[in-house]
Amino acid sequence: MKVRIDTQTSEIFVGADEIAYFARSKKEADGGKLCFVSTDAENSPFGGKDLSLPITSGDISFTLTGSADLIYRTDETVTLEKFRQIGRITGRTNPTRDPVFLAEGFLCAYMLCCEEHLPAVTLRLTYTVQGREDAASFICTFAENVLRHMSEILIARAAPFVAIQAEKELHGYPALSDMAFPYREIREGQRDFIYDTYRALKSGGRLLVCAPTGIGKTISALYPALRALGGRHVDKVFYLTAKTVTGNAAAQACRDMAVQVPQLRAVMIASKERTCAQSDGGFRHNQWQGRDCRMCPFIGEVNRKPYEERRDAAMLELLQNHFVIDTGMLCAVSKKHSLCP
Repeated sequence: MKVRIDTQTSEIFVGADEIAYFARSKKEADGGKLCFVSTDAENSPFGGKDLSLPITSGDISFTLTGSADLIYRTDETVTLEKFRQIGRITGRTNPTRDPVFLAEGFLCAYMLCCEEHLPAVTLRLTYTVQGREDAASFICTFAENVLRHMSEILIARAAPFVAIQAEKELHGYPALSDMAFPYREIREGQRDFIYDTYRALKSGGRLLVCAPTGIGKTISALYPALRALGGRHVDKVFYLTAKTVTGNAAAQACRDMAVQVPQLRAVMIASKERTCAQSDGGFRHNQWQGRDCRMCPFIGEVNRKPYEERRDAAMLELLQNHFVIDTGMLCAVSKKHSLCP
């Protein structure tokens, strides 16, 4: 999730497109008895509009932002239109099969209702194809209370993740940038290794290091990399290593640095064959090989819970309770929530 922080006021801004990813599967839209009808394009739009709305959900407060691509006004109705570009338009193209686009439309329509004190808004969702004149528009009118209810559900789902990301932006990155070396002393040769690594990351260059066993290569690479991450010189850090002693050393180094920066999260990623719950744990993927993953019992609804609900619950459990998420922990939490890790 991406959030924007005003450095002067520490105000948090979150886009409707980010909140929209917490929509559930298309069954949820179908269950709501939503009825979008296909329609021709309207004439005489009044242009677009940037939208914003202050939100408080639980312990987190932020400003929700979005936009109306076009607005149409008559004496009776106000219509908000959102566009989405897709590869092709078929008979199955419909907002009820596209929960993220539909959710973003709900949020923007609700913001427009609040800004202009409207009792209802007509939402038009239009699909276009790049380089072609093909377009398909779908329209439905929603009362303000319906839009409010749907938006509050989405915001409540997203709020814990907004809080985690905001904490990282406000406190995690500054703490990483100022983080002290996690061990009592720097060994001979480590100092140059650390300085050269940081300079290479800051300048976007490359560095090849050859160093003897025992000098502390793991922390000498990870420490400046995380300092560079805190300084926003890099976006993410990928550390490639064997899943043996060196892998365990990298995980322990992250744990040691997380003592100073509790917002730090490290995820150890292994191969699909190693983590698949339907595998024997070896390199053979049993009957669930590649093309048969769609048959996995963890895909779709389990115990009347949609995949997205189980996914969000598992991610929150991991992010809120663990600094280093290793393969065993990832598999255990995935199994608990009936998910493919």
